[in-house]
Amino acid sequence: MSHEAPAPETEEGQAAAAEAKPAKGGKLKFIAIIMAAMIVEAAVFFVVGFGSGGHEVEAATDGHGEEKKHAEPPPPPPTSFVEAELDGYSITNRLAAADTTLQVSFKLYALVAHDQKVAFETAAREDNKARVREAVERLIRTSTLDDLNDPALSSLKRQIREEINRILRQSYVSEIILSEYKTIER
Repeated sequence: MSHEAPAPETEEGQAAAAEAKPAKGGKLKFIAIIMAAMIVEAAVFFVVGFGSGGHEVEAATDGHGEEKKHAEPPPPPPTSFVEAELDGYSITNRLAAADTTLQVSFKLYALVAHDQKVAFETAAREDNKARVREAVERLIRTSTLDDLNDPALSSLKRQIREEINRILRQSYVSEIILSEYKTIER
């Protein structure tokens, strides 16, 4: 007893059977292509996150899957900054160049948010004045000649900003301004 399909006896039956085999293979290829396209589309949707569904879930959770109890927006960034003068400095640096003493002088200003100016001035000029002054003097005394001669003074400004914010335990200062900056070799 054979499980094979009986062979068509007429020419028409043989031609129809011959055409049916490629048609069946073509349908499988077509279905495979459609499935592959759907998988790629689903992967792109998952990775890129088209639609608003991803944003709604993100807004309702805190990033770890836990729902937020109060969805308060973060405070807006400060819109205006003001300069707060800290002090005038005249500092000697003997380490920057061999057999040379550099006298560095400048006025120090901090750029702070307008609404934080009073709190900053109280913290920097009254409560922590000596520690801020000592930190700035230490940074200038230990700076390299390249840092002191940099036209933008970028490294020195960054270090002073970070040190003041560390001393005050709050990020008041967004930028440092060194006015009337002079170096004199002796």
